[in-house]
Amino acid sequence: MALCLFHPLTFEPTPFVRSSTVRLLDAKKDMVGVISVSEAVRIADENDLILAILSLDGDPPVLRLFEEKEYKKHKYEQQKKKRVQQKRSVAKRMGLKELKMGYNIDIHDYSVRLRAAKKFLKAGDKVKIVVNLKGRENLYKKQAIELLRRFQTDVGELATEGSKNFAERNIYVILVPNKLAIQKEQDGANKKGSAGQMDQSEDESDEDEAVIEQLEESSLDGDKPVIEQLEESKEPETEVSVNV
Repeated sequence: MALCLFHPLTFEPTPFVRSSTVRLLDAKKDMVGVISVSEAVRIADENDLILAILSLDGDPPVLRLFEEKEYKKHKYEQQKKKRVQQKRSVAKRMGLKELKMGYNIDIHDYSVRLRAAKKFLKAGDKVKIVVNLKGRENLYKKQAIELLRRFQTDVGELATEGSKNFAERNIYVILVPNKLAIQKEQDGANKKGSAGQMDQSEDESDEDEAVIEQLEESSLDGDKPVIEQLEESKEPETEVSVNV
């Protein structure tokens, strides 16, 4: 017995389609053609397949037949995309960037995140600094809190504390741009021009800028941990702490 039609966003059963005909794809994504709704339901019933809606906006609406396993995979992927879109929408609306660190983050990765945070703050974004503690890492909660406080100190007057949560395993602090301090620093930078000295070589600076871009992208996408992206960008012998 085939399952009912499913709404493409909520995946809740839909009792009817507001059209007498539909454009049907088979389980292999091949076009069956434009047929009546009752014919599509009959085909699904006879082949014990799931009949699902791909698009209600089509003229006519687009439906597809799925085997149960494939439908579950399709449903998961669509819901995952929806979650990512929602996160991006919220982040864009709020101007909130998220940076993750491990309680034992190394000096280089710490400095990259510090630079990223300052960049975001100067652009007018709030920055959420998160330290994830998994399993027995909760024993190092004190060190994690000290790390967040150290980060706040190193950010300096560019930000004020908006809110924080030190009660859960995923502790965090949200930094809010200090517009007066940022404007003051920018005015000073404009007077100095390009006469400032660089602490890093050109190659190292370019590499860090690339990582900062990855951090900016990952702040909108919570599905892939930042640690995985950093490990791909580093030399094999370099160790990176967990949950960085």
